Amino acid sequence: IDVQMSDELGEGTIAGALWGGLNANFKNAQKINTWYVVAMAEKMAGEELNDPDDPDIVMFYNGNQSFYTGLDGQPPAGTFDMVTVSLHEIAHGLGFWSQTFVNEAGLGEFGYQVNGIPTVYGRALENTELENLFDVYGDSSPSVSLGDELTGNELYFRSESFLGGSLPRLFAPAEFNSGSSIAHLNEDSYPPSDPNSLMTPEVDLAEAIHDPGIALIMLQDMGWVNVDIEHDALLD
Repeated sequence: IDVQMSDELGEGTIAGALWGGLNANFKNAQKINTWYVVAMAEKMAGEELNDPDDPDIVMFYNGNQSFYTGLDGQPPAGTFDMVTVSLHEIAHGLGFWSQTFVNEAGLGEFGYQVNGIPTVYGRALENTELENLFDVYGDSSPSVSLGDELTGNELYFRSESFLGGSLPRLFAPAEFNSGSSIAHLNEDSYPPSDPNSLMTPEVDLAEAIHDPGIALIMLQDMGWVNVDIEHDALLD
């Protein structure tokens, strides 16, 4: 992880993260025709996939904000807890990232959909009708219908660990925000006092949460926990 302190981030931005690369159809990929952030892809492949000198994640902190750097989860008033902020941004760099957009015309699209390939996070988006958004709208992206889904405030993350229970509800407000929509958990469903609130789009001053909660399970199901079978290839 390459970490930088920047004075050029917007006033309302506390921190941000970028992945160091995207990979699809690599060795041991758990899903074909699916983009993975390089950190997850390298974990599956068991080898470096980008230049060894390049970071897997780049993180930025806003140098104009006040951060508490203690590890005890007791940030003073008027400061942001750096551990909380760091865990949140690291999770984005590890794959908690949707790459979906809605433009000014209301057209929704799956970004980085080169040759119809979505991200692994984007493959898990589901509406209240239990419809997978990529299955329904992948071939027609961009579209108004997909835009309506991405701004309808009723989107969920569907994966094996949550089947039969409550699916994680995603942040999908009526006005699409490219920095927070879809790639976060719903703020109303997981308020600051909730143990699963780390990956909501907002963090309050003096708020500390040092457990990823359901975000950790979501990352596991995206590919951080997987099974590989080492074997000798058959001759025929």
